[in-house]
Amino acid sequence: EQVKAQVALSNIAGKRIRILFKKTADVLKYLDLQHIDRIDVPDAMKLQFILAKDQVIPSQAALLEQVKNPQPIFDSAVSPSSTVVQSEQYRFKKDKELLERVQQRAM
Repeated sequence: EQVKAQVALSNIAGKRIRILFKKTADVLKYLDLQHIDRIDVPDAMKLQFILAKDQVIPSQAALLEQVKNPQPIFDSAVSPSSTVVQSEQYRFKKDKELLERVQQRAM
């Protein structure tokens, strides 16, 4: 009977581990910026998110512009930091475009 209990517990543990790995893969997928752009989120929800970050976005954009000036140096040597900067620039560009579209609709 102890063997049956161990087998049952082993099966349960195996299932939970598989579920955990699947959920981990899902989390990693949602952390990918390219995947986030493909998610169909209503513009109203995107606007709420952007407006919540309204004071942060201009300061971050200014910092990214400062980083953009020495961009040829970054381009000459591909490093994780330049990849992160490019990803952030891409994300802020998308946020800015969405904000402009929403503001145009509001007028």
